[in-house]
Amino acid sequence: MLAPAPFRLVLLLFLLAACARSNGLTDGGSPDGGSPDGGSADAGTLAGKMRAFTEKLGGGHAGHFLIGMGNDGTNSGDDPAYHLGATIDLHYHYLVGLSTEGGWPTWNSNPDYAGKRVREARSHGVVPMITYYAMAAHGDGNVAGSVQDASFMNVWWKDFAQVLASINAEGGPVVLQVEPDFWGYLQQRSASAGGPDKVVAKVAASGYPECAGKPDTVAGWGECLLAAIRARAPNALAGLHASVWGSGMDVRRNTNPSLDVAGEAARSVGFFRAVGGDRFDFISSDSIDRDAGCYEAGLTVTGNVICRMRSSSLLDESNATLPSYRQMLTWFKALTAGLRLPGIWWQLPFGVPSATPGGTPGHYRDNHTHYVFGHIADFVDAGAVGAVWGTGAGYQTFIDTDGGAYKAAVVAYFASPFRLP
Repeated sequence: MLAPAPFRLVLLLFLLAACARSNGLTDGGSPDGGSPDGGSADAGTLAGKMRAFTEKLGGGHAGHFLIGMGNDGTNSGDDPAYHLGATIDLHYHYLVGLSTEGGWPTWNSNPDYAGKRVREARSHGVVPMITYYAMAAHGDGNVAGSVQDASFMNVWWKDFAQVLASINAEGGPVVLQVEPDFWGYLQQRSASAGGPDKVVAKVAASGYPECAGKPDTVAGWGECLLAAIRARAPNALAGLHASVWGSGMDVRRNTNPSLDVAGEAARSVGFFRAVGGDRFDFISSDSIDRDAGCYEAGLTVTGNVICRMRSSSLLDESNATLPSYRQMLTWFKALTAGLRLPGIWWQLPFGVPSATPGGTPGHYRDNHTHYVFGHIADFVDAGAVGAVWGTGAGYQTFIDTDGGAYKAAVVAYFASPFRLP
């Protein structure tokens, strides 16, 4: 049976309960069987890998900066992202929870929920993107109760094999983002322990032959993931997620002009290289997980903190004061260059600019839509191959409450997409 309607609200409630919150396309001949970049002279450069990434998506998605949207699923599959007035490039769905606890494999006739979402996107000419987000099932950042728990991981690995089988069965390109945020917690744990090879992760619990001999560590988990994806879903373009706070310093909120922003990114680069992340197809990150205005106002609903009140939430579009977009792009550029991977900006908020801080549910201010569409060349220069929008919690501004700003931006963009160099 399908997830109870409305799907998007149910999913957001799950995310709220869980919330607290390398590189280029795999070079030919890699030990994990990654596909080659292609025959162009600059195939090994980041710019060449960015173009190759879009070319693997095929059709009208090749050669330009990608625009997407997600976390808007409906039971019917006729999602809002498919009615923007232009055909977007990417549409993402969360797959959350464990099969033994009412998670995504139980949301419709097992085992085809992922396949259903893939087919829906394709029917609209959009490339499907899956955000696999199950590690938070027992609490956001609960390392001991997830990746270090054999019982949890026995189920996690079984479910992950199921989504890989569905991706493979559907064929064609599918973008797969693996466990956003969780890598940030592992990066911090690894820094304390002396490296990801010193932090336990239940790799042998997979039973995957592709993972035989890989160590029961976080480093081994990354290696196992890549080997399994390449073997079981070779049509997947897979990536891990770098949290801007993973180094221990939340760069996005930084107001200290003396901070070595590129140095903080280098810490993340070192971590992802150590877990094999530089041999995936892309790296993703998000600069904020909901409207800045929601954080400015603070929002608690029936005892659940949706947005904890905090300062330094709105990025400065003029780049005159911190935190700013220039600071975020500096961090992101160091990340993609260090990993030599295309980057995807993920789960950007829909809020609209306002001189008045805060807002109200469904009408919080933010400026990501305004800024990103006006500065795409800067994002490409920073190694970004695309950007996707989506609400990271309930009560945020959405395309039906933003005065049509996102729809208008999308239509205008696809009239003349930004061509990659």
